[in-house]
Amino acid sequence: MEKGSAAKRHRQSLKRRMRNRTAKSEVRTTIKSFTDAVGSKDKDEAAKAYNLLLKKWIQLLAKVFIIKILSQERNPDLQKCSTDSALNKL
Repeated sequence: MEKGSAAKRHRQSLKRRMRNRTAKSEVRTTIKSFTDAVGSKDKDEAAKAYNLLLKKWIQLLAKVFIIKILSQERNPDLQKCSTDSALNKL
């Protein structure tokens, strides 16, 4: 059983872990909806999903969430579809 500052640090890490898991889940869901919209060739839906994705991404970066798993270098689907030219091709 932790005592003193170790207990506080453990509580903080649990809260931070839950916050990070929630944020990652939201971004993954948004990426999935964007790639589905691009795959369906619906330009309006894809544009809305793209704007929502950018909004979520900027919010996470503003809160100093750096998510390596979801970065464009490690997610080729997002990198392929994330340009405005991909939306213009629809």
